[in-house]
Amino acid sequence: MARPRYQAHRPRSRVGMDKFGLKSRLPRWAWQSISRWSPRKRSGKRRTNLRAGFPSHWTSEDPTDKDGLKCLAFGPNGSYMVVPCSSVLCPFWKGEAAEKFCSNKKQVDYLAFCGLDQHYVLYSDGSCEHKLPSKLVELIETEGVSWISFGSDSYILESAAGELRWNNIPKRLEVKLQERRDLVSVSLGRENTYCAIFKSGPVWSHGVPELLDTMLKTRTVPDTHASIETFDAVCLSSYDDRFYLQYNGGAAYWDCGECSQFTRMMQCHDTLRPQEIFYSNESIASTFSDGRSIYDAAQGLNQGSLHITDFPLVQVFRIGSSLFSRNNRRLWAFRNSGVDWVPVIYVHRPFYARGLKKREEIYVRYTR
Repeated sequence: MARPRYQAHRPRSRVGMDKFGLKSRLPRWAWQSISRWSPRKRSGKRRTNLRAGFPSHWTSEDPTDKDGLKCLAFGPNGSYMVVPCSSVLCPFWKGEAAEKFCSNKKQVDYLAFCGLDQHYVLYSDGSCEHKLPSKLVELIETEGVSWISFGSDSYILESAAGELRWNNIPKRLEVKLQERRDLVSVSLGRENTYCAIFKSGPVWSHGVPELLDTMLKTRTVPDTHASIETFDAVCLSSYDDRFYLQYNGGAAYWDCGECSQFTRMMQCHDTLRPQEIFYSNESIASTFSDGRSIYDAAQGLNQGSLHITDFPLVQVFRIGSSLFSRNNRRLWAFRNSGVDWVPVIYVHRPFYARGLKKREEIYVRYTR
């Protein structure tokens, strides 16, 4: 039987011109150049260029490091006040119990709440204001006070000379304070709960919230499971289960209930004047993503019905010495409301940010 013949087929070009018979009609140099710049090669070359240039789009300066807190006071009815140590951050608060101390022109350096209507306030000019029992007032006026922590019906303070004074604290805590002189931080909570941190040895606590108790015993952070080497400071609430714990030389963990404002402001990197931040777009919509009007937001901030902490942080990135916002509608509301400062968080520079103009004005598009 004769062996069958196999017909040799010419390979098709990459642009698929054989089926139309165009390859035979073109000179050799023409279809070779078309095949060399086929769509498949162009797309592969484009992907390679993007992959090679991607990392350079995300270089930016590191955010400002925070230096810890000068004061953190948990008050009644979910109120609080935070005074950062850093000069670039402004104090923030929530609730009528804390707002009344910030309505005047004096800057609060230290604040402690006691009961429903008692307090101790120290201002930056050295003056103080207090509403406390008479015996405690005499002690403060005689020896001075560096810090003070109130429980439900107890207190512990450090005088200006560095001596500890207390009243009606749990017996076990009193014994430990008398035995040891290496106290780092101590805080009283509600119903005779307490937490005391010493330079060496275990942390002594009783009745603290379950989440804090787990962190103290396991020395790990619940969310990230990171190890805790040192405990630096602790603050308990004498009204509920809120707490704040600082560890490893500046890191912090807190539980402020369902208050998102506290968490938002604690993550703030800096506070800037709205005029120091430029827009990154040419136009914005007249409403936020949830449907609220930016005009109503600016009016509420101006009249006092809205506070700066009611808004998410403004994301800011740096190009050279200039700062640009990624939240232009939020920035417009702040610029047109007359607020003095804006809490910001530094983010990486987006890939489209090259060649941005310093826009101090922006066009508002009307949206129905």
